[in-house]
Amino acid sequence: MADFFEKNKDDLKGKEGVYFFAQNSYGNGVGILLGKMDNEDLAIAMNLAIEKLTRVMLGDPFNATSFPTQNYSEKKYGGCIVNSLIKVTSSGLSPEYEHMFGVEVLRNRGFLGDAEYHNIQKEFETYKNHGK
Repeated sequence: MADFFEKNKDDLKGKEGVYFFAQNSYGNGVGILLGKMDNEDLAIAMNLAIEKLTRVMLGDPFNATSFPTQNYSEKKYGGCIVNSLIKVTSSGLSPEYEHMFGVEVLRNRGFLGDAEYHNIQKEFETYKNHGK
């Protein structure tokens, strides 16, 4: 995680933390603050993370991310990633960097194979500006 923040520090504009939530296929989930974030921002990030996850779970089962359903005017953002094993969402950064963070975590932990990675990246590239 520290590598992600160090590698992207210029683009993150001083942000030093992200709220990360993961849920397995059985519905068991856990959320954690990684890095630093003040309490008000953390509360907002937690709510946004759960909203993204819920929106993806209730939406089109073929969507691999929350980008196809993002709508900035309704405060519905991208940044959630879903596959058959796990659902992850992060919040507290821009949607693009939340996505990058989630992908990095999933790849580093062996939850994303090459084919899934390419499908997720294709959906991200197609929809990253959707709803702005």
